[in-house]
Amino acid sequence: HWLSTLGGAFSNLGEHDLKFARRAGDNAYKQLALAHKFGDRTVIAKCLLFVAMSLMQQEQFPRAAAIVKHVYAQCRAPGMKDLAGTGKLVAMCRGIWARLKYEAGKMFGGGGDGDENCRNSGQMDEN
Repeated sequence: HWLSTLGGAFSNLGEHDLKFARRAGDNAYKQLALAHKFGDRTVIAKCLLFVAMSLMQQEQFPRAAAIVKHVYAQCRAPGMKDLAGTGKLVAMCRGIWARLKYEAGKMFGGGGDGDENCRNSGQMDEN
């Protein structure tokens, strides 16, 4: 999707520079506002996941975890679970959640298992 291109570039650079992680988040919020105008729930969810990735890069793990859990729950809710593209969003949620646990674990010790560091936001129900 065209929304992914510029944000993806900043997000990639954000892996090594906090300034770019913030810029990726700013872009994601702008994309989110545009997606809300069009009312496309799958694009809104994807933009929220971009925001979560930016927050994760900024080491704001509980906020990122809360967003990923929210999107995951929305993807499983009636009215969205059967939309085209929802399966990809669920896979994105699971991938971001795994990365979030790993990064939180590295940050707070525990060898990359950040379950306890994401507990403020609870566990993502994998069922």
